[in-house]
Amino acid sequence: INKYTTFKNQLDIVSNLIKDLSEIVHKIKEDTIPLINYYASYYLNLITNGIMTTIEVTDNYDLIVDGHDINLKSGGQQDIASLSYRLALSKSIITGMLPVLVLDEVDSSGAKDSVDDIMNAIDAITNSGYQVVLITHKDISDLEDINVIRL
Repeated sequence: INKYTTFKNQLDIVSNLIKDLSEIVHKIKEDTIPLINYYASYYLNLITNGIMTTIEVTDNYDLIVDGHDINLKSGGQQDIASLSYRLALSKSIITGMLPVLVLDEVDSSGAKDSVDDIMNAIDAITNSGYQVVLITHKDISDLEDINVIRL
């Protein structure tokens, strides 16, 4: 009887854990993903000057960019869409916490116009109160209102 009681208690704990995890997954799908999609689309639109406008995550967690699977986009478009999504994830994760965002080589594969648009998006993030640490090999001496640490 003791083994049965112990086993039943453990089974109840696992059942409750599965129920709690199911509720968390549902909350993420219903509340968090639409918010992340909103911010990702905002950054995508900002970075591309309206050329690409929307990012959505499917129920299978695939990325859809302007109605097409991200894998159907060019490499540069995939990079920009991925950056936009990572910016949105970062914003969602750090909302209400220490507002620091670390970006590593986000400007490495882009053309000059693309890099300027990325910098504008980063500027928008800093204007909303976030501190941004940007790791880059590019010359950013012409940017205003930044502190540069050279290593």
